[in-house]
Amino acid sequence: MLAALSQSEVDTTNQLSYTENGAIGYKTSGKELLDINFAISSMRNMNEEDIRKIFKNCRRVLAKEDFRICLELLSQNHIDIARAVLSLVPEYGRWDDLFGLMKGNLQDDVFKIVKNQLKKDKINMNENKSISLCAKWMPSGNILQKKQDN
Repeated sequence: MLAALSQSEVDTTNQLSYTENGAIGYKTSGKELLDINFAISSMRNMNEEDIRKIFKNCRRVLAKEDFRICLELLSQNHIDIARAVLSLVPEYGRWDDLFGLMKGNLQDDVFKIVKNQLKKDKINMNENKSISLCAKWMPSGNILQKKQDN
């Protein structure tokens, strides 16, 4: 029977943990998006300081910057989860939130999302339909060059 299990199922069975009330549980469901959903839901009862510690951010900054820091940490530590939610960033944030990931492992993914949106916007513009704010948030060439130089 064990031979019939996938590698992810075997990995999941080896990750037992204990719940707050001492019951045996799993550290992961084996599904990264489900795991992050429960992790974020469990933060409702945490105070702000504890949440900041999780994301290694000890200074008080604006919510926009907090999101970008979390997104960057997510891309560094859980790239598959970051890749899975990347297309949602402009919908729940802003297009320029993606541009902080241009130097990392998700650069190609960011380019693909932006390219596809600009293509859709061009078609919609030609048909006198509404377009996204993607082009509005595109960085200028000067800013991109400065970031590449750093």
